[in-house]
Parts: sequence; structure tokens; C-alpha cells
Amino acid sequence: MPDDKSAKTVLVVDDDQDIVMVLEQFLQEAGYKVDVAYDGLDALTRIRSHTYDAVVCDMMMPRMNGETLYREVEHSAPWMARRFLFVTGMARSSEFSRFFTQTLTRSIEKPFHAEDVLQVIAEIIKENKE
Repeated sequence: MPDDKSAKTVLVVDDDQDIVMVLEQFLQEAGYKVDVAYDGLDALTRIRSHTYDAVVCDMMMPRMNGETLYREVEHSAPWMARRFLFVTGMARSSEFSRFFTQTLTRSIEKPFHAEDVLQVIAEIIKENKE
């Protein structure tokens, strides 16, 4: 578990408060600092003012969905786009499957296991060391 000086920060983006609470709890227990956004527009504002070590994002959200958020981040802060993990119930749909293939972003299907999310976050952080 990282100590306070080296704690990595993860942004959780999901409009489902129960999912947010679950993700926030196990991420904090694993030693991460957690920031939360309940839609893509709020997440974009946060990403523009803070660099996160990883972003765990839903696809289907009000005001701005996950794909639109990703495209905005890809354009304005490409280094942050490499830090996305999508956690969605729609990962196997043809539309989203095509998106994940084109962008080479990672996705995990809901319902998910905490260990799987933690493993992918650790990989993202390792790959994006500054």
C-alpha cells in the first residue's frame, strides 16, 4: 500500500452513486486517493485542473458520456487519455467494442471484481510513470 507521500490519485466517473461508493471504498483501502465525478462534464472540468494517475470511467452518463469525455481529453490532454479504464455494462456492444478497439483503451465489464480493477489501475500507473 502506498504511503501518503506516494499515494496515487484516481478519478472515478460514474452517475451511479452505489458504483461510485464501491469503487471509492476499495480504491481507498488499496491506498489510492480518490476524486469523484458523477458525469463526463464534471470529470472534464476536474481533468483540466488536475492530473490523475488513472481514470475509472463509466460509458453511459448524463450530460457527457464516457466516449465523448475520452475524445475531449484525447484532444486537450493526450497523456491523460492513456490513463482511462472504462468500467461498463456496455463493453460488448458493437458501438463500444469498436471504440475500445480503435482507441486501445481498457475496459472491464460490470459487474466487476475489485481485484480486476486494481490490477488494471496498477498497470496503467506503471505504464504512465512520468
